[in-house]
Amino acid sequence: MQLDDIVIDKSIEPRRLPASAGWRWIVQAFRLFGRHWTVFLLQSLLFTLIALFAMQNSIVLLVFATLTPMLLAGTSYSAAKAVEGEKPMLIDLFAGFRLAPQPLLRLGAIYFLVSLLVSGGLSLIEGALGADKVLKSLQDAVKAGSDVATLNLDVTPLAWLLMAMLVAVAAIQSLFYFAAPLVMLKGATPGEAVRLSTTAFWRNLMPLSVAGLVFMGLALLGSVALPLLLAMLPVMMLFGYTSYADIFAIPTRSE
Repeated sequence: MQLDDIVIDKSIEPRRLPASAGWRWIVQAFRLFGRHWTVFLLQSLLFTLIALFAMQNSIVLLVFATLTPMLLAGTSYSAAKAVEGEKPMLIDLFAGFRLAPQPLLRLGAIYFLVSLLVSGGLSLIEGALGADKVLKSLQDAVKAGSDVATLNLDVTPLAWLLMAMLVAVAAIQSLFYFAAPLVMLKGATPGEAVRLSTTAFWRNLMPLSVAGLVFMGLALLGSVALPLLLAMLPVMMLFGYTSYADIFAIPTRSE
C-alpha cells in the first residue's frame, strides 16, 4: 500500500447515511478483526498501554495528546491494508511517523490546543455554576462518613456541568473523529481534515449514536465475558476506519 506520493482529492465529500449504517460498520469491524485478530489485538493493547503510561506524568501526557492523531492514523492505515488484501503488521501503528509526520503533528497540535481551550472553558463554567463547591461538599461528606442523602444539596449545578461536558466531548469528537485518516489516507491538510470531519460527524450523528448504543450493550456483555471485552478494543479501533470508509465512499475490494 503506497502512500508516499499522496494526491489530495479535492472533490471528497462526506455522505449522509441512515441510522442502520452504524450496525453495518460494527459488523465490518468485527469481520476485519476476525481476519487478522492477533495483529489488531496487539495494536489496540499497545495503544492502550502507551496511553496508560502517558497518564502517569503530566508532561508525557501532553506529548501523548499531540501524538494521538499520529497513532490513530496508523490504525487506519493498518485497517486499510487489511481491506485491500494486504497483511497488517504491529509496526503499522506507527506508520504515521514515517508517511505523514508533518501534517499529523500539525493536526496533533490543533487537537492539543482545542482540548486545552475546552478544558479551560469547562473550568470556568464549573466555577460560574458553583459546581466546584457542590463537589467539595460531597467529598467532605464522604470523608466524614456522613449520609450524602441528608445533606440537602442542590445538585442542579452538577447537572448543568455534566451537560456542558457532554457538549464539549461531542464537539471535540466531531472535529477530530475522521481527521487522522483523512490526513493519512486522503492527503488532506489538517485544516481541511478538521472541516470534513466535523461535517461527516454531524451528518451521520444517527448511525454513530446507534453504534454507540450497541457498543454500550457489548460492554455490558463483556463485563461477564472477558473474550468479548478484549475484542471490543480492536473492534472499536477498526470501527473508526469502517465508518470513515463508508461515509467518504472509499472504494475497496469486496469482502
